[in-house]
Amino acid sequence: MQTGTRGYLARLLSDQALVGEVCNDVMLVVWQHATRVPATVSLWAWLCGIARHKARKAGARTSSRAMVPVIHQEGKPETPESILLHQEHRHRLTRAMDALPFSERTTLVLLVQHGCAYQDIATVLDIPVSTVRTRVSRACQHLRALVSPLDSHPLP
Repeated sequence: MQTGTRGYLARLLSDQALVGEVCNDVMLVVWQHATRVPATVSLWAWLCGIARHKARKAGARTSSRAMVPVIHQEGKPETPESILLHQEHRHRLTRAMDALPFSERTTLVLLVQHGCAYQDIATVLDIPVSTVRTRVSRACQHLRALVSPLDSHPLP
């Protein structure tokens, strides 16, 4: 259970040094309040809620380094130029994700990295499904605006 929580926190926190500290805080809450898990909420949703609260409380900014896909084009040999362009693309995507508001990044981490359905995200974040859809839409708009300069320099 701690591995899943640690992975979730690693995807949320920019400062990876805080992951262990916040994970320990989450496990302490779980230990102290294990008998208080609401019957209407899954254990995973309860843990994610605690982790999200602790990450926000720690004042951490979230990151998407794990969400940025590695780009490989089959059939094309990797050249130093293509490697540098891929690294620049990845760096820009990471900066763009870091620029998103906490709520939008959290929603995208759950959607993209964890593969959660909108209803599951709504349960984890304790918000309506319509709010999940709005956050995803806004995050995509923000990312398009922040990353659109990449379109003028396509990858080889």
